[in-house]
Amino acid sequence: MSRHVRAIVLEPNVQQQLQREVTAPGTPQGRARRLRIVLAAATGQTNQQISQALHVGAPAVRPHRLGGTPRPAPLGQTAHL
Repeated sequence: MSRHVRAIVLEPNVQQQLQREVTAPGTPQGRARRLRIVLAAATGQTNQQISQALHVGAPAVRPHRLGGTPRPAPLGQTAHL
């Protein structure tokens, strides 16, 4: 049974910046996990697919799809979600 997936649309420059931030050495683990969830949601994956791929519970995925897109951190700073 197919369920409706709320789309997260990222501008290409925002997506690139979020991908860079995920792999940056100074990014806190929690933020990196949230960014990975948002990036996966932007590819059209379901919450279940994301939770399985990232080894997190589905309740950890839902708020990031519902809450919208995190803003990239200003250059040289770490943003908090």
